[in-house]
Amino acid sequence: MSEINDINNSVRILSDSSEWTFFAEGAANIIYKYIGSEPCYKGKLLRLRKDIPGNPTTLEVWEFLQKDVLPIIGDYYVGMDLVKINSDFVNGMLNKTATEGQRLDAPVSNKETHAFVMENVLNGDSDGLEYSKGKIKGGIEYFLGYDGNKQLKEVVFEFKPKWLLPSPTTTSEKHKHEFKVTGEVIRCRTCSLSYQRDKPVVLCPLDLVSDDYAVLENAIKSSFGKINKADFGSGKNGTSDIAEFVLAPNELTTVLAKALYKNPLLTQLQKLQSLDTRGILDYGPSSDIGDKNEEEEKEFDMGFLIATAARDCTLFVAISEEDGSNEAKPTETDTFTVTLGNRLYKAKFTVTDVDIKHPSKAKRAYWTNIERTLVDGGWYESEKYPLCNYYKSK
Repeated sequence: MSEINDINNSVRILSDSSEWTFFAEGAANIIYKYIGSEPCYKGKLLRLRKDIPGNPTTLEVWEFLQKDVLPIIGDYYVGMDLVKINSDFVNGMLNKTATEGQRLDAPVSNKETHAFVMENVLNGDSDGLEYSKGKIKGGIEYFLGYDGNKQLKEVVFEFKPKWLLPSPTTTSEKHKHEFKVTGEVIRCRTCSLSYQRDKPVVLCPLDLVSDDYAVLENAIKSSFGKINKADFGSGKNGTSDIAEFVLAPNELTTVLAKALYKNPLLTQLQKLQSLDTRGILDYGPSSDIGDKNEEEEKEFDMGFLIATAARDCTLFVAISEEDGSNEAKPTETDTFTVTLGNRLYKAKFTVTDVDIKHPSKAKRAYWTNIERTLVDGGWYESEKYPLCNYYKSK
């Protein structure tokens, strides 16, 4: 990955917009897939920022990653290079016909001068795999990678780990007294918000980082194990379902749980999230945006912004079987091996979307009001709903 101080000299320039086609879209970015002939871009994706007020530019995101994120989780971050784009390229992207799956809520920003060229986590172009996609409740998605013989060779899970630590509002006696958290806290921020919104809790983030393997394994099996074979049926590749993988669904979640247990990546994400020691309410004010006075608001420190970015990251875990020829190869930092019986499996972890936020007044009010609702409504303490496993040992 290029260093930020080299960007004026070493960054490639993209000029042909016809070589990129729509691939996916998020709230702040549109992703395109390379369909041209240049080997250096084969199998790569292009990430362009949307034209959204307050959206940090690609350069601002790059600087944030280089300075505050990659020194901590760089071994796991998706491979990514900075490229320059000119107005002709941007206009070409803007003039593309909308594709099915596009949100059409905001176009590509015509003010951007840079973009990211990224590795495709679903690396079918290099491994000859073709993917089918399915969804599990709670925002978990999975991709089944088939080879040319219609054999299932890889399962990739995509999900957001979310808040891997309790809300800072609930962790210090000072904050609990100041913000009137009056009862015994028994629930994490993610689960509290799910119950407040009357949504089922699919996965408690604190279970992902539990020191108790049984807690983690149970959480993984009850959430990631719900692969719906009806999503695929006979499938476009003529396959039947997940059961054709060497791993049965139950064994698949065992591999995932073993790879996640005390995983260094999750520990490092916790480290980034721990930089927010104050919580949103400590930056004031807690009233609705229409009642705010500018002098009441405190500027967010960098620790809060880093933690907020880490809480919104996306994690991919690609699971496949290792053949005998690979057993002697050194394990990459981002890859973990798991043995089940006489078979060896690998799980590769990739993190994306740890983007700095530029909170608008509306976004700031939104975050504040969520936390105030959870506190005032007693959602962190209510015994009406199950407590998180993390608090059972407290």
